[in-house]
Amino acid sequence: MSKIKSLDILFIFFIFIVLCLGTWQIIRLYSKNILIINLENNLKKSSVSFNESINKEYTKVSLNKKNLDSKLFLYHLHKGEIGFKVIIPYEVNNSQVVLVDKGWVKKDKINLLNNLSSTKYNKIKAIIYSCIISTDMANNDILINKFNNKLNEGFDLNNNKMLLYSMIIHVADLSNQLRPPHISFEGSSRIHSEYLNQLVKETELSIPISKFMILHNMQTINQNELRFCINIVKPNIDSMIKLFPNLEHIRDNLNHNIKILEELIYIQFN
Repeated sequence: MSKIKSLDILFIFFIFIVLCLGTWQIIRLYSKNILIINLENNLKKSSVSFNESINKEYTKVSLNKKNLDSKLFLYHLHKGEIGFKVIIPYEVNNSQVVLVDKGWVKKDKINLLNNLSSTKYNKIKAIIYSCIISTDMANNDILINKFNNKLNEGFDLNNNKMLLYSMIIHVADLSNQLRPPHISFEGSSRIHSEYLNQLVKETELSIPISKFMILHNMQTINQNELRFCINIVKPNIDSMIKLFPNLEHIRDNLNHNIKILEELIYIQFN
């Protein structure tokens, strides 16, 4: 008798689960249909002039400014195929740029350096070299001061493209501390392992060791991380946010990481 009751309970539970899943699918279908209707209705409406207060998805907007005669190609996998997302920057005003996603193209459809004149090829090569040099921490203060001076003057994108490229690459090079804590701290751990491996290799080759890579304990590591976040990363991202205010959420990650490091250091000292 107890065996039959157990089977009855299991059957009722199974029916309940099936009904819940069916109801969830119906609700999901309803939400999807509402989304499609809203999308179709918005696409039928006339375009509105772009402004920061627009927060409705799938709103057609018009940009009164021309594009900056440049394209960004972001490496991107699409359904297992290698290709690029094509992003075109549009200047809204002297201090704001909107990035417009023009879609995805296959890798073999784009050869970035094919059919370039020698003048354009050398120009691109100079841009690449300059961006690489911008990642050298010895140039940090010079770069950020120059960028801030241009911001104070009213940043002219057309005349300061090279400076903007260098600043973007420089901040990207510092981006580990701008990520959520679970990613940032894992990245830092791998960097410290790389430091240790380099010290071992330098010792094996009998060449001068890089003293700044000597990290005695977790307390030293956390203190170095905190100083780097406050003195290097924060001034850079603060400056970038003046030009790109939509990056505010990235600074929130940095502030969160700083708070965690301060708490860790406090615990280690007490």
